[in-house]
Amino acid sequence: VIVLKAISKWASPDIFAYVILIHLVRSLTHEIDFWGMPMEAMRGVGELRLGFTGFATFCVFSTIATLGLRTPDEPHNAREVATEGGASQRYLRWCPSGKSLVALVCVLFAAFAVFLCTGLQMPCMALSVNMDAMYEPDGPIPLSMKPMVEQFHLEEISKTDVSMWACITELASRVAHGGGPNDCIALGLYVVFVVAFTALDMFVLVIGAFQQHSGIWGDATDSTHRFSALGVSHALKKLSMMDVALVGLFLILCCGSVYEKEGLSLHFRWGLFVLFCAEACHYLTYFLVSRPAPQASRQAAAKPAEDLEDNSSNREEEDSSSMSGTVV
Repeated sequence: VIVLKAISKWASPDIFAYVILIHLVRSLTHEIDFWGMPMEAMRGVGELRLGFTGFATFCVFSTIATLGLRTPDEPHNAREVATEGGASQRYLRWCPSGKSLVALVCVLFAAFAVFLCTGLQMPCMALSVNMDAMYEPDGPIPLSMKPMVEQFHLEEISKTDVSMWACITELASRVAHGGGPNDCIALGLYVVFVVAFTALDMFVLVIGAFQQHSGIWGDATDSTHRFSALGVSHALKKLSMMDVALVGLFLILCCGSVYEKEGLSLHFRWGLFVLFCAEACHYLTYFLVSRPAPQASRQAAAKPAEDLEDNSSNREEEDSSSMSGTVV
């Protein structure tokens, strides 16, 4: 169950890469002025078909379904918990807590906001057309037409790049003008799962840091309400797919050499690195806030077990003393 919940959302890097790649191909459409008349020099055609619909639906619903799987609690002996607690306390001694944790989380939240807003608007991938691969014998254009084709400067005008924000706005425009269901699905994937859930999870983690500083975990006796903010953050962390989208874009860039035979080249842009820094802040914040929680919960759960063991040992001593008196 633990492995299934961990890998469920990592089946979907491809769908985010497909959306960006289709947007890159569409942006190749370019018009030029030919003897005073506008003429379409190049058209980029890209469509998301039924396969994208089924695969995206499967990935989204399989990820949501794992939220309903409850990992069974492992029984802990009080003495084992005490031994593990000593080791973890030595580790947690190096982790910030209290006011220092709140301050560090606020700094990470500010850095995340800057990286996210900047990275969304910076190009994360670029595409260019190599016209030499378009001529015979590798391409469909005869060599005799090369001088005339070069007059259109297609290699210069075919260079394009894409940012996540440009992709989102283009999808929103297509949906507003009667786009298909796949455009709606792609828009929802990027707006809701990539951007909204990631930003919301960071906000909830800040609330969790303040809850930890306020001492709720130490004073609460009801374990079901002890980590409310972390429970919400755990679900949002599962549904936020900024990390999945970045992995998908990285894989497309690594495998982009397969398109070079067709005359298309994919290039890295710094927006991908800036978004990676934003997601690194997200991961670090989640680790800092959620790391002390299981230890506090385990220690709280160990107290009843320890009391139960003490009561049982006292009861055994009383039984043995009464039995010896009866024998005498």
